[in-house]
Amino acid sequence: MGKVLFVDDEQLILNSMKRGLRNKDYDCYYATSGKEALKVLEKIDIDVLFSDMKMPEMNGLELLKIVEEKYPDIIKGIISGYAQLPQLIATVNQTNIFKYIAKPFDLYNELVPIIDEALGYSKFKKDMKFKTQNLESKNEAYKNIFKTMTTKANTKEVGYDLLRIYNQALLKIIKEQVSDGNISIAEHTCFIDQYKNFGELYLKEIKKNEIYYEPARIINEIELVLKQDNYNIKIERGVDESSKNLYEGRGMHIKPVIICIIEDLVEKDRITSVKIISKEITREQNHVDMMYLVEFSNSVVNNIDLEMYNFRLYRSILNLFGGDIKIQETERKVDVVVKVRLQLSVIEDGLDEFTNS
Repeated sequence: MGKVLFVDDEQLILNSMKRGLRNKDYDCYYATSGKEALKVLEKIDIDVLFSDMKMPEMNGLELLKIVEEKYPDIIKGIISGYAQLPQLIATVNQTNIFKYIAKPFDLYNELVPIIDEALGYSKFKKDMKFKTQNLESKNEAYKNIFKTMTTKANTKEVGYDLLRIYNQALLKIIKEQVSDGNISIAEHTCFIDQYKNFGELYLKEIKKNEIYYEPARIINEIELVLKQDNYNIKIERGVDESSKNLYEGRGMHIKPVIICIIEDLVEKDRITSVKIISKEITREQNHVDMMYLVEFSNSVVNNIDLEMYNFRLYRSILNLFGGDIKIQETERKVDVVVKVRLQLSVIEDGLDEFTNS
């Protein structure tokens, strides 16, 4: 509910306003002098202030200059029959006036619409200020994460190179989100939480410094990490012969992405099982495309709009290596399809090295 303060040394005018505005859905306050108005402002968070110009002791310009300095977020207007142009110009230029209403005025056809407009503008300014402050806070958090991740990763050159690439992709996403006025604070918060969780899991993969990738073992490790995170969960494995293969290539990002997706979409106390199928989609001379199908019961998915769910971070990471992510929802289940591409080493006879385990 908005709060409006009217300042006028003529009590009859204030009384007329009280009668005409008593049923409005905003709170109205009244002062007969600049000093009285300042006392009101000390106690109440006023959104909009309308002041007369010609008043004894402290005129409207003096009052509005103090308000501009001490309470810059208040929307200020003038209601006055004092129409000396130089004084009005000085007031507008020095105090950021929203509207000027000349006396006498029509309460319902002139004043009320302007009050509504001023309150709407006040709400818009407050929303933008809140959004800007939160963006600044989130951007500072991003910088701290970059600094922490980079420091830890310096000891692992391969992992550091990839983390640097991920950070570049992340910065690109941040710039896109900051420029998009439709992105909510909740979405920014979700995004930074996703990156923090992914970064911590990825750093653990760096420490292993492995050069081989085995899809079946990855699923086992996903189940182990989830249990360590207090998920009472059992993973059902789909049967596909390619999941038993051992590949030589980069796959450090895959396990963290799948774990993050599961932890984002379902709560610990609502899920007991999840089905994961891994299989080879295509194989070419220097790479292989793998697919992970992660299947949940629809009843365990968090109360989120899956169509609007922000997979932007995970998709950007997968896209760096030719992968992607898609979500499919039916009445009974939710399927998340994670496509990954492994760049493979080429041996002397020109064939990729595939070793059955």
